[in-house]
Order: sequence, then C-alpha cells, then structure tokens
Amino acid sequence: SYNLYPFREIKRYIFHWKQIGLLSSFLNLFGNIIGFAPLGFLLPSFSGRCRKYWYNTVMAGYLLSFGVELVQLLLRAGSCDIDDVILNTTGTLLGIVASVWCKEKGRREGRKENCSPDFTIGRKTLEKEKRYSYIRKKLARGTVGACILSGLALLLFLFCIS
Repeated sequence: SYNLYPFREIKRYIFHWKQIGLLSSFLNLFGNIIGFAPLGFLLPSFSGRCRKYWYNTVMAGYLLSFGVELVQLLLRAGSCDIDDVILNTTGTLLGIVASVWCKEKGRREGRKENCSPDFTIGRKTLEKEKRYSYIRKKLARGTVGACILSGLALLLFLFCIS
C-alpha cells in the first residue's frame, strides 16, 4: 500500500488516536522523527559541507528517507508513505537544531569543545582528531551518496533476513 497525499496519515494519527491506539499513534509519529534526529545531529560532525550549510544535512535526510520509501514502493515491502518522508526530514532538522544548541551551549560555557562525537578533553582531542580525519575526508566527498547507499544497503539486508 502507498500514500502519496501529504499529511493524510499524520492527521489520521492525530485526530483518530482513540481508534488507532495511543501507543501506535505515538510510535508512528515520534518514531519517524526520533529515528532521523541522530542523522541531523551527527552528520555535521563528519562533513564540513554539512557543517557549513545546514540545508545539505536536511537534504541528505530527505534523500535517505525518500530512498527508503522508494525501495518500499518498488519492492512492495512495507508501506510507502509520503508522511514518513515529511516526519523523517523533520527529525533531521530537529537533530540539526539540537547540534547547534549543544555547540552554542559549549561556547557560552567557555569551552572550545562541543557535543560532537569527537568531544574529549585535553591531549586526547588531537589524537581523536587524527583518527576521525580520514573518515571525515572520505565522507565529505560524497556525504549524500554515502548516506543513500548505506541506507539502501541496510534496507536490502533487512529485507533479505526477514
């Protein structure tokens, strides 16, 4: 099954939660948002392009979500829903907001460090920076493509084992 009308399922989960069930409505709405928030939080830490231009991160979240829904539509595995793309992209945007907030909080407290995955104190910062530099360089060259390919690989893997 598929839904190509924006906000149809979102409205259904919000207005008819008693018939659907509170837990099911909550998991569908907030699960899609929370599922993509780490992408928005972590991707700017690995990609200079996404760190400099926030909309690249949003676009990566959108394309990854769209790829997942497209695979579901083409393989007829699961339910293809445009509302999932909207909620996943919103989750990516909220992850970016959380990342920016965390970095600003670190700056206000007088630290150079932030809440990115390479957050350490003292000499370990330089060592960890060297370890992540290779990964960052590789990801910065094709962040969107890498996200899409890894998402598709994960989907195919999950599809094969189910």
